[in-house]
Amino acid sequence: MSDAPPASFKQWWKKSDDGMKEARTVTRDLLLTLRKNQVDEAKKPDAGLDQVVREQKEKKERVYAQAAKHMDVISTAYDCVSNVEKALTNTSDSIVQLTHELYKGQANIQINDTRQELREKRPTSENFKDSLSDALSSEHKILSSNRDELRALKQDGKDIIAKLQDQRVKLSSHTGERRVGMLRDIGSLNEKVTMVPEGDGNNSPKKHPGPDIKDNKSLDTEGDGVIKECLDLLDRFNKHRAKTLDTCERCQAKREEAKFRTEETLVKRVEQMCNRREDLEKQLRDVKAAIVKGERELEASYRKLSPADTAKAEKLAADKALLEKLQEVRASLTQDVKDKTAALEIDNNCKRINAAKAGMEKLKKDFPMLQRSSSAGSLQASNKSNKWRSTGNSMNNMSTASTVSPKGAGDSKSLKTAGMGLSQ
Repeated sequence: MSDAPPASFKQWWKKSDDGMKEARTVTRDLLLTLRKNQVDEAKKPDAGLDQVVREQKEKKERVYAQAAKHMDVISTAYDCVSNVEKALTNTSDSIVQLTHELYKGQANIQINDTRQELREKRPTSENFKDSLSDALSSEHKILSSNRDELRALKQDGKDIIAKLQDQRVKLSSHTGERRVGMLRDIGSLNEKVTMVPEGDGNNSPKKHPGPDIKDNKSLDTEGDGVIKECLDLLDRFNKHRAKTLDTCERCQAKREEAKFRTEETLVKRVEQMCNRREDLEKQLRDVKAAIVKGERELEASYRKLSPADTAKAEKLAADKALLEKLQEVRASLTQDVKDKTAALEIDNNCKRINAAKAGMEKLKKDFPMLQRSSSAGSLQASNKSNKWRSTGNSMNNMSTASTVSPKGAGDSKSLKTAGMGLSQ
């Protein structure tokens, strides 16, 4: 631009017009630009803020977004802790059920063992493998299988309880770490730089920097692992619970079925033994009657026998040999009846065996001192009862003697009364 004066009025006027046109154009462009900036800033609220304020706001949003994520994980962890508490209670109940079923099965095993031990004492002629022996063996096999299965489930339940307790500690620890991390992040929004005092020796804060707080990335990675491990453990608990209920019900049904089958077989065996013994006793009575009749008639025939009648003598000798054979049969039948009676008594004792008696027999076997002490007590009791019985008999004899008068000593009624008193 030249500082020379205008050459004419027209030039002077044009120069002013050009200056005003340029001013209007630049003013219009500037106002349009400012208006456009205002519109853009209105669309983006943060664009109107200072850089420091904007950074603080972005940091606050990140912190609260992370805090919301922490709260979601903490809420999930709290639900997991509640489920773990319920799982602990239910698993403890499962162990109690398994223990009760084990006790019931063990009681039946002791009854079974006692019965088999009793039946081993049968006479040799009766000690064979009958239907009752098969039933007892089958019952023992079923009870032993149930016991092994229940023990394995009980041990698995104890392992689940231990892991659930560890998992509850992990969840609580992880929740606490997330809460501390969340407080750390929120506290970082208003950080103020301060000098750490030096202190003296071990009292210096630099030597005790406080707990090691994990960063958010480590917490997220660890949290996913803890939650997944907890869910897997809860799934294992659900399977164990369902299997426990099913196994207890199934073992109880098998135990009751085996017990019913054994009891039914035992009743049939006792009935069979009773019938067999009755048949033998009836046959033995006929044999004894035949022997008595044969001895009497042979004795009469020998008295009537003529020395010259050799044919009849041979016939009587053959009859005597037959009588001797019948006497041998009587001895064999008598022994067979005794064996049947002993076996029947053993089977009847098997019917009377219950859990209390079987347990006492096992205690006596395991601790012989109990058996000696009980036998000594029973011996003292029998001595006392014999003493009192002898005293009572003496008193009865004295009272009976006092009721018999000397005048009526020969009376049969008085003698009968005295005899009744003595027999008592």
